[in-house]
Amino acid sequence: MTLDVAHVLDRLAAELAESAEATGPGDPSLTGDAELFIWHEARLLDERRLDAWLSLCADDVVYWVPADVPAADPRGRVTLALDDRRRLEDRVAWLTGGLSFTQDPPWRTARHVTNVEAVPLGNHLLVRSVFTIAALRHEETLSVHGRYEHRLVDVGGSWRIRTKRVELLDADRHRRNLVFVL
Repeated sequence: MTLDVAHVLDRLAAELAESAEATGPGDPSLTGDAELFIWHEARLLDERRLDAWLSLCADDVVYWVPADVPAADPRGRVTLALDDRRRLEDRVAWLTGGLSFTQDPPWRTARHVTNVEAVPLGNHLLVRSVFTIAALRHEETLSVHGRYEHRLVDVGGSWRIRTKRVELLDADRHRRNLVFVL
């Protein structure tokens, strides 16, 4: 199955508008569970357990890294990454299968996720957070900063990621390939 880009862009634009309207504080009764989920996801990524991370994703997952700061309607804008489930499966296979020279040796990462806020919206949970990723490879260190927005859906009693938006603070600047961001 191929990515229906027009449908995905419309979905992201609608979610972006919905997020802009959700300006109030998060729901404290949901924030604890949302924090645990987001922290677990960060640990899986730092441990390079990408297949386990992929199991946290819903079948209709969309991973989006906009090139605008802040994110703008994606239908007429450039994106740094736009992946559906199939593309994420390809990315994970590529990163874990020795096919990526940028991962030989792999980047070592430590994610710090904070300011987690959970807002119930219809049939999903909107989770906003702030992140810093410290990365080390060879003698090079990088620091990547930004905001996450997850849309979680309940699938069989467990949260799954339906949308993950990664807003890099410097997304509009020249950058190197950050294959470890996921």
